Amino acid sequence: MGSGSSKKTKKEEKSVLQEKASTVSVIMAANMLRDSGNNMFREEGAQYRKWESTNIEIFMQKMSLSQHWYDCIDYLCADKVPVVKPRTKQKGWRIVRLFISSTFKDMNSEREHLVKVVIPQLRQWCQDRKIRLIECDLRWGIPEGADTRDTLLTCLSEIDRGRQENEYVYFLNMLSERYGFVLTAEEVPDDIKTKYKWLPGMSITALEIMTGAYWDNNPHALFMIRKPDFLQDVDEDMKPVYIETESSAIESLRILKEKIKHRFPGQVSEYECKVISHGDKQIILGSLDQFGEVVINHFRKQISEQYPDLSLEKEASDTEIRKAQQEDFMLQRSQILLGRENEIEQVESYIMSVTASANVLAMVGFPGAGKSALMACCVKKWLEYPNLKIVYHFVGATPDSTSLYSILSHIYKECLPEDQQDSIPLDVDELIRFVPTMFQQAVKQARTQGCELLVLFIDALNQIDDDGSSHKLNWLPRELPEGMRVIVSTLEGECLKALRDHAVKAKEIYVNPLNEKIRESIAQQIFLPYNKRLDDKQMKLLIGKGDSGNPLYLSIACEELRVFGEFRNLTKKITSLPDDLLGLLKLWGFLYVGLRPFLRPSGSSAEGRLDFYHRSISKVIRQLYLSDEKVRAAYHLHLMKFFSTCSDIRRKAEELPYHYLQIEDQEGLQKCLLTREMFEFLYTEKNKQILMRYWQAAGGYQVAASKYQAFLKDHLSGKLQDDKERELLETKVGWFLVDIGEYDTADEVLGSVIKKLKTKYGKEAVELADPLHAMMTLIFRKALKFVYGTDPGYEECRNRASDLVDITVKINRKLLAPKSNRLGEVLCLCGYFKSSLLNEAQDIFTSNNNKVGLAVVLYHLGEKNQYNEDINVPIKLFQESLSLCRLYFGTYHLNTGRCVQLFGQLYWNKWIRDKNTALITECLKYYMLELDILQEVLGHAHPNTVRSRDDVIIILQNLGRDDEAQVYLAQQPQN
Repeated sequence: MGSGSSKKTKKEEKSVLQEKASTVSVIMAANMLRDSGNNMFREEGAQYRKWESTNIEIFMQKMSLSQHWYDCIDYLCADKVPVVKPRTKQKGWRIVRLFISSTFKDMNSEREHLVKVVIPQLRQWCQDRKIRLIECDLRWGIPEGADTRDTLLTCLSEIDRGRQENEYVYFLNMLSERYGFVLTAEEVPDDIKTKYKWLPGMSITALEIMTGAYWDNNPHALFMIRKPDFLQDVDEDMKPVYIETESSAIESLRILKEKIKHRFPGQVSEYECKVISHGDKQIILGSLDQFGEVVINHFRKQISEQYPDLSLEKEASDTEIRKAQQEDFMLQRSQILLGRENEIEQVESYIMSVTASANVLAMVGFPGAGKSALMACCVKKWLEYPNLKIVYHFVGATPDSTSLYSILSHIYKECLPEDQQDSIPLDVDELIRFVPTMFQQAVKQARTQGCELLVLFIDALNQIDDDGSSHKLNWLPRELPEGMRVIVSTLEGECLKALRDHAVKAKEIYVNPLNEKIRESIAQQIFLPYNKRLDDKQMKLLIGKGDSGNPLYLSIACEELRVFGEFRNLTKKITSLPDDLLGLLKLWGFLYVGLRPFLRPSGSSAEGRLDFYHRSISKVIRQLYLSDEKVRAAYHLHLMKFFSTCSDIRRKAEELPYHYLQIEDQEGLQKCLLTREMFEFLYTEKNKQILMRYWQAAGGYQVAASKYQAFLKDHLSGKLQDDKERELLETKVGWFLVDIGEYDTADEVLGSVIKKLKTKYGKEAVELADPLHAMMTLIFRKALKFVYGTDPGYEECRNRASDLVDITVKINRKLLAPKSNRLGEVLCLCGYFKSSLLNEAQDIFTSNNNKVGLAVVLYHLGEKNQYNEDINVPIKLFQESLSLCRLYFGTYHLNTGRCVQLFGQLYWNKWIRDKNTALITECLKYYMLELDILQEVLGHAHPNTVRSRDDVIIILQNLGRDDEAQVYLAQQPQN
């Protein structure tokens, strides 16, 4: 990584060396010096390395080799082909260090592109696989007065560190037309010569290549060689920065490139770039996208071979994903915590207190004070105690972690045994009422597991979604059962006021700003993995900033400095940092790489979208950029244009319709939804509710039906030549028309495709399976829009279904495996019209442990048993179904709506016989819940929503609540 020509003055040498690498705090390992001739083997079957055990001077004499480095190096290379053994047994987070080697000044553009574009992408990919990527970009950090030995050790010991962790270093070298800085034999310390086999004429860059890649035949190494074409656009007075002028250096560089290409034929890539602009004594190079793609693809492949992502082989459940996300958040936050010994002692004293019962303990502090880090470290510490059962929830760790129902249900699942997992109360109010009982049962459960105490941590109460009562903390018992401790954290505000106003006061720990000594230690810890260090003057400037006692400020400032590549201007950079968190965030927000360590995935897959991990950051961004309505609209327009050209349909479908909606471009939204790729992505079971909501905003379902009829006509008349594609598209449109309640249009489309398929393939052809399934769904949904079973329309639906149910089941049995979940879904649907099929569907779902299928079949069985003499039989079925629906579909889903409607219907039928007011009141509760769900999912005017509203009106009228009934009646569509 030398910089400069092969001949320099002492002053220039010192300047260049001070620009190299980072801290001298890494000392040499105990095995630095080895006796001549000793064989050296590493543990875990590592390859024998000649170069490490060879006395280079004796070797050269015996071989009668010249003093030129290039005559000697091939004799030191490993004899065997390297083998990388996959590490499949290593649990938890793994560390991969990527050493970046190059000359300095002429490669600054590439290094900037790596640090700000390539590394963040690679780091995110690694993070998804529980791998922590640390790039070793050694451009600053050497203190004033460091000597040659310190500088060389800083670079080379970092390669040693990478080898110790991964056997073969993840090594990236970039070469252009410079060979790098060459030291004389007198300038290289003897211990460096001995350990790292420095040879006369070697530049520092060449020595890095030999040590990190060449002599080991390193399979992880990648060499990026820049083509010289860009030089034609470089001014003559600047060319000495980018090319060698000494003949010896030119020759050494030529030989080095040849040897690399010969030894690593599949690991060398030549790339082009262009001069973008001329700066102060350097040029800015661009068009580095290809360069970045090669680097990303190479190291993804190499890391995947050493650390196979075994987790991808098994699809995790939603519960497992949420638990893993909470754990990841806890581990991330607990990486660095200094200066909080007193607070930890207070937490320990609270947990271990001998009192039979205890009050809640609250950590209180200003934004960014480090409450989450303190909480995470406490969780991590006490997870190691086998006599404690630790349950924790970090509000804000994931998008669904902020609702009170999500928090309490997560605690429920963590605390109570598996056989009670499906009995979570149905709504948040019921769950709140159950909390005291849940805590008591959880303590008993913990004791059966051999734990003396149950300790519950809840971080960031103030980030819970405030529905008007959540922040009053009525859901949090203050008097805890014996054997339980609860530790929470919050900002000043309504949550803290609720804790203080309660008759049973919470104990408080105030998380104060850090003192200067701790600030310095934290900064050192942040820089240490990257082998960087500030000198005393720079550190004093940093920790003297007004808000540097705030850990969030300090971590953001250190990240900004870490990626700053200009050593000479580092002190000036520190001086320019704003004194307060708000000012720092405004400045820092402009740099993506500065943002990256402080962003978190906002979706459960951890892909696509990012959010700020701390509300202080997102608040500043919104205040700074999005406070003006016109500005917000301009951003939406800009994003709409960007996603219009996006080739990734998943991202395009997530973003493009949303931005059309925000700029109120109804025509543009319709055109967007009517493209084939958009429709086929959004019509699926997973996404259809999103598509339905967009059409509610784009003109309504009748408009959608008309537009999709024209859409089909357009595609069937010419755009699609393949018959199977045409039939498939017709069926997909038919399914969506069923979903939006446009039953007549859906009947027309599905009837047409079924008729064509029968003519082409026969009346029992398997090609009819999906269209017939769609048609049966249409008949089922249409039947549900009628209030009374005696309605002629309902009778018509049952008659049509009886004609189709047997052939639909028969064809699907031919197509599907006997125990497939898909067959279970068909049997469950058809079981509404032929109840004997429901038990088989239940057996299929039970054998497959398919809780989603069970959620549906159980409410069908509840309806089948609604006239059972023992009302508890259907009630139990509905309760089990509703718990599963809430858990696996969520509150606002058609299946949840259908379940509560049937639950209400049970009480209605019972009321018809008994005329007990309590029964019809209970009935109303469920029907109103159904109406709320259908209005949210299907929309105000959907025929099934209209039917649900009619049910509510009828029930209210029977209760004598005519005024309320009139309010709902006024909401009904006029046509």
